[in-house]
Amino acid sequence: MQASNMCKIWFTCKGHLICTREGNKNYFAIPPLPIEEALREAQHLKEKVSEETTKRQKAELELLSALDTITEWRILHQHERRQRDAVEEQQLREKQEVREMIKRFEAVYDQLDDAQELKLRMIEMESARKGHREELAMNKYRVEMLQADNKKLQQELKRCITEMQSARKEYEEELATSKYLVELLESDKEKLQKELRAALTEAEDLRGKSLLSSTSEPDNTCPPSYFVCPISQDVMNDPHVAADGFTYEGEEIRGWLDTGHDTSPMTNLKLSHSMLTPNKALRSAILEWQQQQQNLT
Repeated sequence: MQASNMCKIWFTCKGHLICTREGNKNYFAIPPLPIEEALREAQHLKEKVSEETTKRQKAELELLSALDTITEWRILHQHERRQRDAVEEQQLREKQEVREMIKRFEAVYDQLDDAQELKLRMIEMESARKGHREELAMNKYRVEMLQADNKKLQQELKRCITEMQSARKEYEEELATSKYLVELLESDKEKLQKELRAALTEAEDLRGKSLLSSTSEPDNTCPPSYFVCPISQDVMNDPHVAADGFTYEGEEIRGWLDTGHDTSPMTNLKLSHSMLTPNKALRSAILEWQQQQQNLT
């Protein structure tokens, strides 16, 4: 209540700064006064003390409100404990400095001659407090940014997990399809091998018949019917066996399949696959027959 207006009073609770206020007493170097002037000055000081008492009561109410605010603040800052670890040491140092300043203030309270020095020190402490507030605000902003980044990362992780599950499902479906196709191809392979063996046997029989026919009828220039492609009606140069078991000119049967046909040119039944197998035995027989025709001419 008797602090100079050049002083700043700090109110603390359990080491935490609650609020501050300026002193209201104007201090001047007072020369020795007569008794009457001293009495008037005492009366004036008494009025000042009364005003300071009222202000102190108001400050106590503000202090209680500030205590409630600090309680809420401490609860909110429990979520920021990790970020506050970095500044805890600095806060402890500042608390120690505040305690020391309070002790000095109590010692200087009755020695108003040191008011100017005390004011400078309080200004320094206020500047340090302001810096601490700015740093605390920056840490709070960083925490909010980290929380936002964490939320984005969680959303991205959920999206990646969803995509991975979808990709895994597609992979499993493709794997099942591939297994089915492999089984189907294995089945078609066995069927083709059987058809190829049958075609080779047929070609060997046809070759034997061709040789017998060329020996008994050397002047016959008409090609055997099995040398002729069912599609082009020409002697085949590159015979291939299709899925229906018939032999066709390779170029002709490929053109038939490439135009969208999936049925046999001979039976008009749907082909089980589009794979073609070269009929080497029949090609050899056709080449031999053509050579014989050239020799006859």
